[in-house]
Amino acid sequence: MTELTLLDAELRQGSIALTMEVDPSLAAEQPPQNTVLARVSFQFAEATNVDADLSAKLLVPVAGAAFRTVLPTPRADGPLQAVRITTVHPEDRIVFEKGLDDRLARLYPLDGPDYVDLLASHTRRWGSASTRHFLAEQVTRFFVDHPEHRIGASLIQAYKAVELGDAGLIAAALDINQAAFGWLEGLSLDWHPRRNREHLEVSLLTAKWHLQLAAANISGLQATCHHMLALTSRPQANYATLAYSASKSLLLGGWLEWRRGDEATAKLFWDQTVAMFKLAVRDADPYRAVLFRELEHSLNAAWLAGLCLRNLGRNRNDMPTLEQIIDSAVRVPSRTRRQLQAILEQAVRSDTDSTSRPG
Repeated sequence: MTELTLLDAELRQGSIALTMEVDPSLAAEQPPQNTVLARVSFQFAEATNVDADLSAKLLVPVAGAAFRTVLPTPRADGPLQAVRITTVHPEDRIVFEKGLDDRLARLYPLDGPDYVDLLASHTRRWGSASTRHFLAEQVTRFFVDHPEHRIGASLIQAYKAVELGDAGLIAAALDINQAAFGWLEGLSLDWHPRRNREHLEVSLLTAKWHLQLAAANISGLQATCHHMLALTSRPQANYATLAYSASKSLLLGGWLEWRRGDEATAKLFWDQTVAMFKLAVRDADPYRAVLFRELEHSLNAAWLAGLCLRNLGRNRNDMPTLEQIIDSAVRVPSRTRRQLQAILEQAVRSDTDSTSRPG
């Protein structure tokens, strides 16, 4: 009898990586390279299945007693709906840790409620940044009946592309981001941010500048921040949730203008950052506890903007550091924040060098 324990599964663009343990007796015996340990079935729409054998020759030792294998994902015209791993012989056994069998059986939502259950909540998503990017990218490509969910998936795709730092994924996410602005048409106002047209437009702009910064497109980043300033300077129906992303964007936009030496425009950005927090507090409903608590992000941005406004025209060392600005403004994990900070610092340094060089 052969026993496999699936420890992890990572979906990538064009492949799936499986990490597993093989029962000690089999591992010690070093089975022939052509021994088939399990069968992997890729299931697409309309009951289209493509099977692949998981053979011993594909296993690469990793930490401890674990092995890893990477299998190519078949090409198809529709979304990958499930990956099923089954035994070859009746006496064999596969154990799935972390509920991976259930996870792999639901890789694409069947309808709107299924999308909400699978991807809408950060706490319900699973897997690595690569897996989450894969799942979201499928929705942006194929899930055409629910524009609000398709937009939500485009945001996941964007931020995961930034985390992964792959230039091709970032460029593709920018293309999807641009298309997603068209998906706003027909959406209306709603108390829930993931259905609210105003909130989603602000969210798309925020994701856009993250992608532009990751691509070192600083002029594009500045243009998007100016777009945010213009948008939020116009009356909005409700500021309670859209201020979350808008405040972050405006804070960074002000820093960019200040660093370029345009203090008047920086003041416009930072004044609007403070205004967004005040308006969000006015419109917030304390009975919607999770959304109400998110005001702390707008408060932090407004606090830093206030420090910036206080120190305009004074010693530059009195300004909040770029690290503080980045930590408040960006919506990616710490390691990626530092990478984005380095990109911005390098761009600013290069710009300063070019303007100070004799003509």
